Amino acid sequence: MPRLVAALALGISLSLGATAVDAQSVAIEPPELARVPRGDAGDQLYWQQLQITLAHPDEASSEAIRIGLPPLLVLHDADGDGALFDEVRVVYRAVSNELPRFEASTTTTEESIVLSSQGVAAAGGQVYVQFPCRATSNSPSATAVSYGAIEFADPAEVDVTQQSPEISFIASNDLAAMGSMGIVDLAAPLSGAADTLTSARGTVYPASATVLVLDLPDLVFDGGEAHPNRRAGLGDGNDANDTPYLFYFATEPNLTQIGPDVATPAVVVADESIYQENEGTGASVHLLTRDLPSNTYWLYVVSEVTGRVPLGRSRALVVRHEPVIEQLGVRDNDLLAADAMVFDSGGLLDEQGQVNGEGPRRLVIQLQVVDHDDSARIHLFYSADPNLGPSDITRDGTLATLAGATAITGTDGVAEHTRRIDWRTVSPLVEIGDYYVYAVAVGGSQATVDRTTHQILVRHSPFLRLDDLDAAMDGASIITGGLRPQRFLTLGWGQSGVDGDVDADDEALISLYLSPTPDISIPDGVAQIEQEEAAHLIVAGLNEEDDDRLSNQFVWDLWSLADGDFVPTAMQDYYLYGVIDDGSLSRLTRMGGSTPTPLQFEHPPALLPLQPATPITVGAGESARISWQDMDLDDDARLRILLSPEDHGDSTDYSSVVSGQTYVVNSADGFAPSDVDLEMDLSEDDAADAFDLTTGHLQRGPNTSGAPQAGTYHVYLAITDDGTFGSDTRAWRTPGTLTLGGPAAIPARRVFNLLPENFTIGVNADRQQIDVVVDALEQSVDLVLITLRLDSAIFDVIDQDPGREGIQPFFVRDGFQGSKLVSNEATVEEGSLLLTCEYFDPAPDGIPALVGDRALVAMEIVAIAGDGISDIQLLTDADNGQPSQLERDGEIIVPATAEPLATARLIPGRGTVNGTVSLEGRTDHSASIDVGWRHWGAFLDIEDSLFAVSNDIDSDRAGVQVSLQPDGSFQLSQTPTGRLDLHVRIDGYLEGRIAGLELHPGSTLDNVRPATVTGDTLLLGGDVAGYLNADGISLPDNEVTLADWDFVASLFARNLAADADSARADITGDGQVTIRDLTLVSANYLGRGPTPVYRPVASDLTLDVDLAFAQISYDLGDTLKATLESTSWAGIRAVELALDFDADAWELVSATSTQKTLSVSRMDAAGGRWGVSRIGHGDIGGQPLSWQFVARARADAPRIRDVLLIDSRYRAVEVDATVPTSVEVAVAAPTAFSLQPNYPNPFNPTTTIQFDV
Repeated sequence: MPRLVAALALGISLSLGATAVDAQSVAIEPPELARVPRGDAGDQLYWQQLQITLAHPDEASSEAIRIGLPPLLVLHDADGDGALFDEVRVVYRAVSNELPRFEASTTTTEESIVLSSQGVAAAGGQVYVQFPCRATSNSPSATAVSYGAIEFADPAEVDVTQQSPEISFIASNDLAAMGSMGIVDLAAPLSGAADTLTSARGTVYPASATVLVLDLPDLVFDGGEAHPNRRAGLGDGNDANDTPYLFYFATEPNLTQIGPDVATPAVVVADESIYQENEGTGASVHLLTRDLPSNTYWLYVVSEVTGRVPLGRSRALVVRHEPVIEQLGVRDNDLLAADAMVFDSGGLLDEQGQVNGEGPRRLVIQLQVVDHDDSARIHLFYSADPNLGPSDITRDGTLATLAGATAITGTDGVAEHTRRIDWRTVSPLVEIGDYYVYAVAVGGSQATVDRTTHQILVRHSPFLRLDDLDAAMDGASIITGGLRPQRFLTLGWGQSGVDGDVDADDEALISLYLSPTPDISIPDGVAQIEQEEAAHLIVAGLNEEDDDRLSNQFVWDLWSLADGDFVPTAMQDYYLYGVIDDGSLSRLTRMGGSTPTPLQFEHPPALLPLQPATPITVGAGESARISWQDMDLDDDARLRILLSPEDHGDSTDYSSVVSGQTYVVNSADGFAPSDVDLEMDLSEDDAADAFDLTTGHLQRGPNTSGAPQAGTYHVYLAITDDGTFGSDTRAWRTPGTLTLGGPAAIPARRVFNLLPENFTIGVNADRQQIDVVVDALEQSVDLVLITLRLDSAIFDVIDQDPGREGIQPFFVRDGFQGSKLVSNEATVEEGSLLLTCEYFDPAPDGIPALVGDRALVAMEIVAIAGDGISDIQLLTDADNGQPSQLERDGEIIVPATAEPLATARLIPGRGTVNGTVSLEGRTDHSASIDVGWRHWGAFLDIEDSLFAVSNDIDSDRAGVQVSLQPDGSFQLSQTPTGRLDLHVRIDGYLEGRIAGLELHPGSTLDNVRPATVTGDTLLLGGDVAGYLNADGISLPDNEVTLADWDFVASLFARNLAADADSARADITGDGQVTIRDLTLVSANYLGRGPTPVYRPVASDLTLDVDLAFAQISYDLGDTLKATLESTSWAGIRAVELALDFDADAWELVSATSTQKTLSVSRMDAAGGRWGVSRIGHGDIGGQPLSWQFVARARADAPRIRDVLLIDSRYRAVEVDATVPTSVEVAVAAPTAFSLQPNYPNPFNPTTTIQFDV
């Protein structure tokens, strides 16, 4: 707004008439005071200063000078005491050293000022008369008037009666139009007609320190002897500091009175003090406009002596307080990134995009927004478009959207004081791209937008962290054979949580390698591992997408290496590598990370006897099937079958077995030397792990000279890979015995034989292969016809060609041709399963190799029901289509006899286990427990539908559940067979296990007692929580930690419903959570169950972090104890936070961290910063930091400024740091055991609760 200058004011003719007689003069000083506001202007108070110069040395007098005031202007009684002389200040400027001592006389009146003197004044001496005055008329006719007579007592002086000083009255409307009395000259920033304005931020004006006033008149002379008055005082003799000028901002340009009631005092930036100047030229300053509301202002000048009358006024100043985005960028250490920066959520790429695994763990947007007159809300967005601007903003109150951009912050944005925001590019997912970050600041009716100078290149590399070997296996060899062979090795990446493998935007694939090289570069050595000849690809194409805790693993069947060209060299160090590839980026990781974990293997031979699974009896000349499972990965081990009348136990050594009347079955005559016989000793590499034992050839043994006699014998299997059979050679006993019905005899020759001739078969168990051996008795034949009969109620046959119509029961064995099997079928007639085949070969010399030493065809049968024994019969009824004979050119050459060819002993195909589970803390063990079978070295339960159907009592729950009786007993039926480990689990307890159970068809194991890893048959209580799954639900983790304590403590003294998720806190099963349950947790603290233990990591849930203390404000001397708390510390390895507190108000007495942590701190101007990290494995535990302060003055409690949490993958965890911090209700000192309220609530995965004693 242009400054108003009235023409009237410009046209006033002011007579500052200094009337001189010789050297005598009277003048208004400074001359600007000759303009006086009329009575209706200002506060009717103004100021006058007359300068009287004496022409002669005036003598002392009680009325030395009398001054008549102008009409309509009177002396003002400022103190209202009725006396006026004390309102007049007189200053005498001496010529030499004279002291006339002028002062106002008590005879002074409103219209006349009388001065007295006490000494002689000098010619040329100057008398300054200073006094407050006021106009007594508001009449427009009162314009210009002169002082009355100025009379001197000394006759040498000439009285002034003409041309006395003249004053002009300024009317109120003229003063308003002009804006001020015009006494003070403002400098360029504030002078001129056009409006000016502050910066958009509006913090200061002008932007830099500048002289704002050019000339401030000296309204009070203080250069000589002075007599005080109430307004100007006595003075200090310094004439440069007697006229204090004050400055005010007002929103109106036409005020005639200025003061704090109608305007705002101006404040200087330097020390935020009230802006004041004294006479002369003003100092260089800039004014603080931060606290002025947005508006148009005028700066007014007043002085203390002239009252509220404006002496000067600036041009219009528009103060703006738009929300200003002063800082926006990506934080790189403590600075803003100076160039485009790569942020890879997987951490594979660094800021420059190099593959080194050193990418920043968090993407921090640094920002600073200032809006002085509003509480601005900040909204962050990202966009690839660099040209978004104000026209793209859509506002709804403090809400805002930005067209062409995607929001980073929530709908409400963040508060103006927010300085850092962690941009989580994974949740929600930010697509790979190059983006700018935009900030939209909304305050009041205004919104501003800005973007980062440099782009953020968002990438999402896949991440893989291989679990280290369990502590029980760490440093030990992986033994693939021996007494307890480890056939399976579980390679995992999920024991530490659901994020062992992560690919934010793709379904990455995982490959695992075994290499003897320990130092392949990670994470950028993918090409090297793929090209290394010595590296063995274990598996490829594993999907990272599944995230339950059982899916992030691969169970490596080490025995499968026997079929390939790679076997790990025994006792050599190998290293496990993993490659995760999403098609665009790939990462190499290594078990053990920067400290590679060596894996060593040993490959002693392994053997598991299978048949006979039950006692069988064979007649003279008959055979019996002996079968087993064997493995020797790095050698071709050799086996011997031993027939011993003595029982040497389930497992023994070869020398012990042959020390008695034992026969080596696979030998020429029952005797074999200790050295391996490559011709007679069976090869472990043979595909057929079976032998049909006969006794006719046995004439002697290693320590006996006679042939075996009728009786019961134990069958032992011995295996060696060192070239000899001796005391170091292990021998295992078969489950069943072999009874010889008569002395050893050579089998009689038959046209058709079945092998095995005597065997055991489990009902609903594995299939049994039956070989058909043909002996042509030296005849030339071209057609073999076979008909076999089985009981169809007991047996079924496997179809060898499901693609063809009907059932084809037979398949041709090695050495014969499948195309010559011209007939092959199975039919069921009157309870009989009839199997027939015809093999035709019109070779001139007949079908070759029919000499009774090999099988022509074979079939596979399964037992579907029954018990006892059942025969497989040969039928020879050609007239009824059931022929079994050998022909040549259509003639029967060799007939056969109908007879049983094989006898099957039917046994239950599965096992039975009877056992007992003892639960710590319970007398009644009734419960439902989870049971599972595992192979040694595998972490996954075997999936067995028959076992599940036969035992599971809760189909709605995963796994197999069985009931415990009150005494803890249980029974498992239809168990799988083999050498297996039994695991039992129940909520609230560490897992139990019994290892190495050998289960055979039909076997029953009694007194099975699962035990802890330390061998205690009492299952230990306390495992109720600790593993956060992908849904943020806390599950037992097979380890007792603080998470379990928190979970149980949060439900203390509560009755729990049996079907509630929280029921597992009731470990003792009595329906409520008591000190008994907590005692079990503390007693077994840090205890573990068998491998694996699932350690927790932080979930993707946002954690609330608070500073807990007793009250908000404190008085002098009060002690404040504060602790850092979170909704969960599960999976948190480190925490860093800044704490704001006033060092003048608070004395920091101590800062402590929990055990097993390292801490560091640094104090700064705002308070301090602390960091705490866990030593070794695990999380930092509850309340990792605590402080003690003493108040030095009344003060508000400290508060969290910012906080950073790091999980076990060294990633930042999203945090909601509450400001102001929380307040806990103070609790009186307890007199007994008590439990304080839990924090935050009992339904959180982790809950903190405090006990007082």
